[in-house]
Amino acid sequence: MLVDLLVMSGPIMVVGATGQTGSYLCHRLVKSGYAVTGTSRDLGSENRWRLAALDVQASVEMEFMAPADFSSVYTTLDSVRPAAVFFLAGQSSVGASFQRPYETLESIAVAVQNILEAIRLLGLDTRFINSASSDMFGNQPGTLLDEDSPMRPVSPYGVAKMASYWTTVQYRTAFGVSAFNAILSNHESPLRGENFVSRKIVTQVKELAAGTRESLELANADVERDWLWAGDVADALAQVVSVDTPGDFVIASGESHTIREIVDGCAHALGIAGPVTIQEDPEAVRPSDIPSVSLNPGKFKKATGWAPRVSFSELTRKLVEGEL
Repeated sequence: MLVDLLVMSGPIMVVGATGQTGSYLCHRLVKSGYAVTGTSRDLGSENRWRLAALDVQASVEMEFMAPADFSSVYTTLDSVRPAAVFFLAGQSSVGASFQRPYETLESIAVAVQNILEAIRLLGLDTRFINSASSDMFGNQPGTLLDEDSPMRPVSPYGVAKMASYWTTVQYRTAFGVSAFNAILSNHESPLRGENFVSRKIVTQVKELAAGTRESLELANADVERDWLWAGDVADALAQVVSVDTPGDFVIASGESHTIREIVDGCAHALGIAGPVTIQEDPEAVRPSDIPSVSLNPGKFKKATGWAPRVSFSELTRKLVEGEL
């Protein structure tokens, strides 16, 4: 059963509204008629370029909030009193988490702890949705992973996401907070940061097409992930919060593709014939990584009827053409 958040009092808060997924979610919620409050540690207009690109900057009420600072979180939630809070903030690069492990843990695990504790202490009737990650599962080759699979993270990012996951479960079971975990697979769009692999691929493939480079440089082209369009993830998150009974859900396509397949799709979209030469970039290789991931989104699809609208081939085309 799905509940209608439009009848709930208070706006919907998106923590990390200026990021890729946060901006798409703000767009989805605004277009559906919700009052949306976004939070950010940087309220400068230049930091809201993604919201502007999706034409919702003027429709999102922005508030300053530092998620790792409990007093900031408590004050903001007490002021806004949201009907729902989506957590989409934090250091989001797996590779960077090896260089900045404390920042990663603080910006994800501590932030989620602070938000849930503020909801509890304020006695808010607020639904909380945590953006967990398939990186929590770690390296389990040949296993179809779902909500009951063991978690064996191999990166500081995965550890931080796992901590936020279990904190969310704890507040749901111990304190009765309406708390959900959305276990997200990799999701991409032209709004991704330049340090992410999808943007690196598009940049290099365009240079290849222009004749300014002869090969691509990537960490490991054979890494396999379940790839989603970020807009489809936003649609899924909007449905997670409407599920009647709080729980945990894997959000994925159910298909896995290699980075090499993304390269091939982008090259095809640019009319490049033949195989693309890919060389290893030693500086991009992580101390430990997950060779392959296979995800089962059956529970979420059964609960909501959600399915991704953008196929893998369409995803690569949209990345190259910059479609939002």
